[in-house]
Amino acid sequence: MEPDKRSIRRYLRDADYPANQQDLVSTAQSKGAPTALLERLRNLQKGAEFSDPDEVAEALERQDISFDDARRSRRGNP
Repeated sequence: MEPDKRSIRRYLRDADYPANQQDLVSTAQSKGAPTALLERLRNLQKGAEFSDPDEVAEALERQDISFDDARRSRRGNP
């Protein structure tokens, strides 16, 4: 099951914002975040900084859309 905005906020609310990808992974790990969320955070753009948990959630949603688009193009579906 993919992490939702509520769980993202729960595991990342105590991060010191602005936070980069490594900061977010570290904070989420220290809060006992599920592996699925940790993996998704590790796939965020390395140089980006995020201002709050909602911005992280939006980036993860964009990541999902990009993944779905890539999967469809590999299958030859529009």
